[in-house]
Amino acid sequence: MKSLPPEVTPTSEQEIPAARSPYPMKSPGSYLREGREAAGFTQDKIASDLRLNKQRIIDIESDNYINTTIPLTFMRGYLRAYARLINVDTAMILAAFDNLGLPPVQVVAPLPPNPVKRDRNTHYVRWVSYAMGAALIGSLFFWLQSQPNQIISTAEGEESIEVTQQANKTEQLSATMPNVNPEAAAELVTTRLAMANQTVADPSASSSQIINGQNESLNTLHSATLGKVDIEFTGKCWVEIHDANSKLLFSGVKHANQQLSISGKTPLHVVLGNPQAAKVRYNEQPLVVEGQQSNRPVRFNLGE
Repeated sequence: MKSLPPEVTPTSEQEIPAARSPYPMKSPGSYLREGREAAGFTQDKIASDLRLNKQRIIDIESDNYINTTIPLTFMRGYLRAYARLINVDTAMILAAFDNLGLPPVQVVAPLPPNPVKRDRNTHYVRWVSYAMGAALIGSLFFWLQSQPNQIISTAEGEESIEVTQQANKTEQLSATMPNVNPEAAAELVTTRLAMANQTVADPSASSSQIINGQNESLNTLHSATLGKVDIEFTGKCWVEIHDANSKLLFSGVKHANQQLSISGKTPLHVVLGNPQAAKVRYNEQPLVVEGQQSNRPVRFNLGE
């Protein structure tokens, strides 16, 4: 019976053969270049599809991975994307890249955070500064409030007297002419006061100039009179009234046995949805509206 040979143990002089890749020993750049040419693509086409610089494609196909500014980790991603684009086995490309024996990627661990040590005195100084700033602002505010402002008080007093006089004259004029717009009356009073001041400042001004100015003011006043419209309803009717400035004075629905009285700057613009159910009076005078007998809405103006 034959005995088995003794087990051979490798000595220090013997070397263990390195694991070989199942793929042929060929550079990844050669694989990719041949695959690109077989697919009929140019380097410009690959660079455009991968959104890379053309020089980067040239470096990859030339296996120039050391003299570039791209880390090896990113280079593996570029190789994988390139292989997928031309339908080449990505595992074969990465295995060929690992067989090049390039230095491994060194991962630098982040430095531990260095907490900033704050001095306790700095905290106190900051709060003291805030308190001093607030005190200074408060002192400045109270000082401004306590200072007498005689010039402003005198000007306000004169202005209040003038405004009071103007208001009294406006009320008197409105009482004598009840259909006059208060705004127009105030404008007339202001014009008269300005003419009076001009007469005092320039005694040489002729009386005819003053009379002409007053007449122009009166004409302006009468042109801005108010009009009053009264409507009595015998049925349901929608009403809308605007004044000369297009200001809405009333808009709504009225029913039988209801009344509406509106005053405004003329001309007044009136819309009646059911004119047959409305009796209109303008400035206490009965008014016959054109188209009132129809069942359609009518529009008309009053005080033109």
